[in-house]
Amino acid sequence: NKTLFIPLYGKARISKMGIILNDKDAESIWGSCGFEIKGKSKSKWLAYNMAMRARIFDDWTRDELSLNPDALVLHLGCGLDSRYNRIQSPAVKWIDIDMDEVIKVRKSFYKETQNYSMLGMNLKDSEKLLKLPDATNVIVIMEGVSMYLKNGELLKIMHILNEKYYHVHLLLD
Repeated sequence: NKTLFIPLYGKARISKMGIILNDKDAESIWGSCGFEIKGKSKSKWLAYNMAMRARIFDDWTRDELSLNPDALVLHLGCGLDSRYNRIQSPAVKWIDIDMDEVIKVRKSFYKETQNYSMLGMNLKDSEKLLKLPDATNVIVIMEGVSMYLKNGELLKIMHILNEKYYHVHLLLD
């Protein structure tokens, strides 16, 4: 959770320049609660990296949704990312998932709808993963999450998703 605002800062900074990523939500949130970024986190290159990575994940998600319009989208470790709004696919069922503390902060900026919800949970909690909604197709987004998990924890998540869903479309870094 200490790194929660770094991707937001990068996306807001690059979006404000009008290149790579159009993320008005990041700009607005950063503008309302931003603080001084220090050290390596302030690097313009890191900001470019955050925006480019988000753009790649956005493009992949759009492609997957065009091929699987009935899929459930699970954005695991969503942080303060506004991908649901950037993708603009209101008919899809989408769940942004992160730690309880992150979702509490997130709910002050984003509103749930009939098709969009936020869920606080620890990805290491197998019981909660098993209780995710059922679907035939699932699109799983794990941007900037895997590096916080041990190999065994990541494998367990993959195993649960594979057992729970018939078709799993996954992008992680």
